[in-house]
Amino acid sequence: MVLALSVGDPSGIGPDVALMAWQQRYRQSVPPFILIADPVQIAARAKTLGFDVPVVVCTPSEAATIFVNALPVYPLENIHQETPGEPQLANAAGTIEAIDVAVQLVVSGQASAIVTCPIAKKPLYDAGFRFPGHTEYLAHLAGAVD
Repeated sequence: MVLALSVGDPSGIGPDVALMAWQQRYRQSVPPFILIADPVQIAARAKTLGFDVPVVVCTPSEAATIFVNALPVYPLENIHQETPGEPQLANAAGTIEAIDVAVQLVVSGQASAIVTCPIAKKPLYDAGFRFPGHTEYLAHLAGAVD
């Protein structure tokens, strides 16, 4: 089973962290994960950073096998703009979708745990997000908070 890694804000360091973690998977004993993200945006960030990281769209059940040779990505319905360092309101829906999907994968038994990359709160608040951050939103999704 794999970890479900939500991309966080695609304009921030989340994509960078995911790409670097995959590159360091053997040296740092990184467990297999599936990145919940826009695969086109992730491939663009890899290119921007000069990383040779193959990105493969897949299901959670395929991710551990793919993880050996490529970064497995579970695609979002909401695409992300590639604007490093410039958080965008247009990316808010995908940021929340990535967290929602990660939770669904764990609840359904398709992933063993969630790892979250950092979110930019202002675009989320501007889009109507009503939680202070990840912790409160995850508690809400888990049914611990109304």
